[in-house]
Amino acid sequence: MKKLFILLIALYFSLFACVTANPTKTYIDIQQADKIYEFGKFKYAVNPGDKLEVVRSKLCRGGSGECWEVRNVRTGEIGYTRVDRMKASHRIYKTTSLAFQNEPDSFRGNKWGSRLETFGELEKLDDEYPIYKKVDEELTMGGVQVESIVYFFKNDQFNMAQVVFNSEKNFKKLRKVLESRYGKGVKGNYLDPSGDKFYEANVGRKSPERNRYWWVNKQHKLSLYIEYIENDKKGQIYYFHELPDKKQS
Repeated sequence: MKKLFILLIALYFSLFACVTANPTKTYIDIQQADKIYEFGKFKYAVNPGDKLEVVRSKLCRGGSGECWEVRNVRTGEIGYTRVDRMKASHRIYKTTSLAFQNEPDSFRGNKWGSRLETFGELEKLDDEYPIYKKVDEELTMGGVQVESIVYFFKNDQFNMAQVVFNSEKNFKKLRKVLESRYGKGVKGNYLDPSGDKFYEANVGRKSPERNRYWWVNKQHKLSLYIEYIENDKKGQIYYFHELPDKKQS
């Protein structure tokens, strides 16, 4: 339990994952001015800040080298470019499609973004971080007994929740509960150090003792995972909802 709680403190400031499952999409973040072609002729220009989605890979005209058919994410324009030039001049990355069904707008009846004072009687669990548990919370989920349920707040608004449970048997039961609500999860692994995408690239550490499944919405504003940690004989379900940044006065 202590290990999981320490992990949650760290996750409060750095969430997002390195996922190693398919299907994936490849994107190109343009770093300098460049040109996109079609049938050997100039089609459109791209500039720093533009993003291209790789539609498919094909043999270049003339049979020399590999080319990508690409789509400008902002404009929708289609064109072609050499793979070697893109890799030499721009940033290439892959993301995993993790969108899930019946996206929850709340956790146990508490809407994301709800104010701290609307939660009734809470017990604070840490002097430094806004982490709480409900007094007299019913510690079950989908008919499965759990050890604890913890609530996190950002700027006094509800944005994260954690459920801790024991045994691999309960992990399997709770995973079925989540899949019945949100569809099939994607098996994935650990934290992405860059912290801004759900990367398939080889970043982040892998831990064979973790058995983790993810659900993430299309905008990457809401994520959910369940994992079982064999060494501890415990697991957790973790919800994260990204709140808008606090406006500066």
